[in-house]
Amino acid sequence: NIKEDIKSSLTSFGEVKDFNPYGHGAKITWSKAATEYLAGEVYLWNAKVSVNGTKGKHAAEPGDITQAKTYFTNLLNDYGLSLEGEFADVFSVDNKCGNEVIFAIRYLENEASNPIGVNYTHMTDGRGNIMGLFNEKGEKFGDPFHLNGGGSQWYEYKNALWESFDAEDTRRDVTFAAAFTKDEQGTLHLASTPVGKNLGHVNAAGVHVYDGDQIYYRLAGVYLALAEIANFENPASSDVATYINKVRE
Repeated sequence: NIKEDIKSSLTSFGEVKDFNPYGHGAKITWSKAATEYLAGEVYLWNAKVSVNGTKGKHAAEPGDITQAKTYFTNLLNDYGLSLEGEFADVFSVDNKCGNEVIFAIRYLENEASNPIGVNYTHMTDGRGNIMGLFNEKGEKFGDPFHLNGGGSQWYEYKNALWESFDAEDTRRDVTFAAAFTKDEQGTLHLASTPVGKNLGHVNAAGVHVYDGDQIYYRLAGVYLALAEIANFENPASSDVATYINKVRE
């Protein structure tokens, strides 16, 4: 029973709220905070979801919403976490496991590369023509992520996702570098939206290293979960907007 496993984990940690309980690296090994996040997810899901499948039936238990709220509220209050002032700082290799991170999978130079960073980058090795396109200012797209001649894009989000962002939303240009074609009249047309978030760094030798951590749990998710819980309890509650606006800000 997953709830029993969660209770066992919380009991084992007791009052230990350190993010480095085993001495192996802060926020990259499991902690009580990580258990509380997982617990919040489990109880929130169980409060909402009924299952009627081939492997059995399970009715949602709305009362679990109270316990989910407790776990997520503990994460707000008990672990010294805070949202980063700049969105880009959440994923910066100069700010690994910063104030907002609860649990992450670590990547370091000369170790395995973060596959998400590798697979969502734009082509710069001659197999694609994206470098010949244009940025939003009408300038040649070039190599905005400093991939330095390597990297092939395997995956890409639909253009509609980029178009859904307000131009003033700082997350847009941290996450994407939009590439455009230009017609004979000089009008730009969105062609591609390669992802530039969490791509690691360029080392002293000029090599691009994909060593950005894969963040599994972070404080922004806690606020969004609490917004969902507030909506579950009372769709008219002002707490819904309060929690969401914490993240938007």
